[in-house]
Amino acid sequence: MNADVVVAVTNEGYSDAEIYAMREGTRTHIGFVASNRTARLHVPAGALETSGDLQLVVHRVGESGADYVAETVHVEPDQFAALDIEPRVELSTLSVRGR
Repeated sequence: MNADVVVAVTNEGYSDAEIYAMREGTRTHIGFVASNRTARLHVPAGALETSGDLQLVVHRVGESGADYVAETVHVEPDQFAALDIEPRVELSTLSVRGR
């Protein structure tokens, strides 16, 4: 059974960002991070793939164009995810780190 996952989000982008977890094509809103701010968000276990895989989507508030979909990462119970949103959102990264 999956546990909730913590995501540390650093938004270096010029726009505020809404963050979603994606599971089987369905988005679950997990939080909001203002431009040039850092936030700690929680992904409920039900928003994770049953394998423990995590995929996040970044929607830049007030920006036109496609949302950024991060690469899928696998998160173990003793780890957390880190999402770094860059000014050029396509250069953003999602990684996994130990607690």
